[in-house]
Amino acid sequence: MLLFSGQGSQYSAMGARLHPEIPAFRAAFDACADRFSDRLGTDLRRLILDGGDIDDTARAQPALFTLDYALGRLWLDAGLVPRALHGHSIGEYVAACLAGVFDLDTAVALVAERARLMQTAPPGAMLAVMHAGEDIGRWLDGDIVHAAANAPGLDVLAGPGPAIDALQGRLKAAGIASRRLKVSHAFHSPMMAEAAAAFRPMVAKADLRAPALPVISNVTGSWLSAGEATDPEYWIRHLLGTVRFGDGTATLDRLARPVFLEAGPGEALATLVRHQIGGEATVLPGLAETARDTETTRLLAAAGHLWQAGAALDLSVLAPSGGHRVPLPTYPFQRRRHWITAPAPDRAAPPVADDSAVLRRTDWRRAPQPGHPAQTMRSRWLVFDDGKLGTPLSHAIERAGEDAYRVVPGAAFAEPDYRGFTVRPGVVADHGALLDALGERGANPDHIVFLWSGALAATSNDFAAARALRALVEALAADPHPVRLTVVTRGARDVTGTETLDPASSALAGLLQVAGQEHPFLGCRHIDLDPDASESPAALSDRLRQELAAGDAVVAIRGRHRWLPALVSIAPAVPSKDRRLKPGGVHVLVGDLAAGLGRIWVDGLARLPGVRLVLLRQEGTASLQVPAGIEALDLRIDCTDAEAVGRALDEVVGRFGRIDGLFLSLPLIIEASVAPVSLIGDDHWAHVHRTKIAPLHALARAASGRRIGFACVQSSLSTEVGGLGLGAYAAAYHAVDTLTTALDRSGDTRWFAICYAVADETTAAGGRRAAANPYALPTAETFEATRRILEAGLSGRTVLARGDLAAAALRAEPVRTETTAAAGGHRRPDLAAPFLAPRGEVEETVAAIFRRLLGLDAVGANDGFFELGGHSLMAVRAVAELRKAFPVEIEMRDLLFDNPTVAGIAAAIAARLPQDDDLAAMAALLDEVEGLSDDELNDLMPGATAP
Repeated sequence: MLLFSGQGSQYSAMGARLHPEIPAFRAAFDACADRFSDRLGTDLRRLILDGGDIDDTARAQPALFTLDYALGRLWLDAGLVPRALHGHSIGEYVAACLAGVFDLDTAVALVAERARLMQTAPPGAMLAVMHAGEDIGRWLDGDIVHAAANAPGLDVLAGPGPAIDALQGRLKAAGIASRRLKVSHAFHSPMMAEAAAAFRPMVAKADLRAPALPVISNVTGSWLSAGEATDPEYWIRHLLGTVRFGDGTATLDRLARPVFLEAGPGEALATLVRHQIGGEATVLPGLAETARDTETTRLLAAAGHLWQAGAALDLSVLAPSGGHRVPLPTYPFQRRRHWITAPAPDRAAPPVADDSAVLRRTDWRRAPQPGHPAQTMRSRWLVFDDGKLGTPLSHAIERAGEDAYRVVPGAAFAEPDYRGFTVRPGVVADHGALLDALGERGANPDHIVFLWSGALAATSNDFAAARALRALVEALAADPHPVRLTVVTRGARDVTGTETLDPASSALAGLLQVAGQEHPFLGCRHIDLDPDASESPAALSDRLRQELAAGDAVVAIRGRHRWLPALVSIAPAVPSKDRRLKPGGVHVLVGDLAAGLGRIWVDGLARLPGVRLVLLRQEGTASLQVPAGIEALDLRIDCTDAEAVGRALDEVVGRFGRIDGLFLSLPLIIEASVAPVSLIGDDHWAHVHRTKIAPLHALARAASGRRIGFACVQSSLSTEVGGLGLGAYAAAYHAVDTLTTALDRSGDTRWFAICYAVADETTAAGGRRAAANPYALPTAETFEATRRILEAGLSGRTVLARGDLAAAALRAEPVRTETTAAAGGHRRPDLAAPFLAPRGEVEETVAAIFRRLLGLDAVGANDGFFELGGHSLMAVRAVAELRKAFPVEIEMRDLLFDNPTVAGIAAAIAARLPQDDDLAAMAALLDEVEGLSDDELNDLMPGATAP
């Protein structure tokens, strides 16, 4: 049985792979397309094969007819004798043409006119409803009609848009799944009445014949009779009435040993048939370009299955041109894999110490332009459209023969047009619904392009684009599969020293790197476009399309050139005069001095002859002792208030006459700034803004217009190496670096952003340390390195660390893992503590999570997480799993520090869970409330007054 696809199954550049390779397909395709081109006034062949716009009805139906007809003609020419032809809507026209009801010229004329008239019909909507055998009659009324019965429990309703929206809301409330289809009209409904009336005279003049091959009728769901096929009114009823595809499938299922072959794009009909008849028959999908198959391999695979089912085919008709025969082995392969797969590298493993590199700067180097992307396997792309570049980029992707889906910011998750979606930025549920919708149609993305960095109107403290990216990552992590995530920004990287910089966009780079470290299934890339370029969106999209096919993890486009970063070691010469840290200098330290680099700076500056120090400490932070004998001024102010900082600076100048240097101290990693990307919340964003972004903004505004020698801003090595749980932290420091660099370009004050790695950077609240920082310099050397940077005039961003930083670089390709452990897991390692079975529900749940993540057959109550083979990346996943399992807050420190045991973690969780007494009291209160009247409840409400 040949199945012919209906509208909605088309994809960009369908048939483009098959057309040059299969001569018989090409001949039938061209014969049909050329006839349509004369009627449509456009080259339909090029429109289809080059990936043009074939989504509107006037083009979609001719395009589908052309492809379906060419495939059907190919199978007939190859000797296939179908037992039936079964099409969906426009697909029945293909079946009728191949069966001889119309000749090709008549069919083309009818299809072109039918499509044109349907396109001009009043707009409407269609709703696919998935139900468990419900009586759909109760959903129909004067506006909504039954448009298609596709399979048991799978129906399509049609009507005006507002009525369909209202019905969808009622279905959702009733727990019945439904989804708006990507169509602009209510097909197969009375809203097509005007089109049908205009179509009637043309059908009446057509030469209609009895079918020479068995055809299934969409109108009756049974065999198409000669009387029906030759009756013009049948084809009018076909346009207006319900498509009874499911009834037709039931008719064919009564035949012995049915074999179904979809002769069209995709596998929508094959899926419907499988849903209806289960595994009782062989069902072969239609054409597709996927990561595994090309259109040609799909075609040849179908031929092989048909041959296995007993079909006598002329394989020379199906053979690709230029192919040749190869001898096959005389025995079947067992297809068992015996290769030992090496474990994926732990991207967060600490590097081997390298004392040779301490000071480093990013050196951007010109690189050759990438070539045009090679045509490989068909990929699916999800483009977060910024309203400028997204649409032309999607068209460029489709012209290359691949599938592109676009998503734009909206008020809710919706599917407003074909392959188009809206989501609320930052709302995980919307992103999850988006990915679910793609998954339902077998279109899980292979590539995601995030263009929203400039589309979201972020305030200085909102991190709007970073929040949106975080929500996407969380949604992806709910059902992980390998995907390449590319973030595109403008002005996030300091490349030429002259471009306009955007600190808000640069925050995405930090979040992206940590997301890739925490989720190895993500391959992460960052492309920074020229913020000052005047290139048209169409031209830029072509360049971006080429860049997306390249393999560089970080690349910047400036003008006509592309640049790649390299972190290089430097040994700057320190001048002997005109020093910034001169004797008798006046230096002002600002911010949270005790929690940041304040102690190191104070001790270092105190060694300068005659130095005078001013401590502008953030209100509510710990004090800092200045060494004896140093003239000092200690003030407590709100360091996030530019006016307060300005008044303090005026007071310093009034007392000491000048300010030689400013040092902005920002707090190191503490609990409030640590969370896996999937668990970053509003409080984390608020914390990093309050403690990092706000003080820098305030200091910059206060320093503006004042004569200050230099400003040294404490940054973090997380901007270079990321770090598990440091997504918000690294994002904030990327913004700090970029803002500091932008400040250095304006005015006379030199601004320095120094990315420190210090011994205390991994210390969390409570004084416990996860591990010695492998990148850190000894405290005594840190200030000396700072002095060298300042004296050498290395303004802008400088990295101060030792060790191999390349191990933590952004990874462009996702890690593809293969599960090799037995179903029961690996044997529990021999530990010092004897095995003690978990006790109670909480311990058993924690142990089960550890077993699953670590792949072990058993985990005891006293077994330590790290002793069992856990590591920091696994700890991030464990925290996420524990938070899902228990309605309590599990902190990162509970797993990242010491060696937590199952019993220890369970005890911490149990202490946070509601106790039995609490639950009993809550139950009693609910019982009491349920017995109260509305008036009694109102009397008990806060603010209620007596009548």
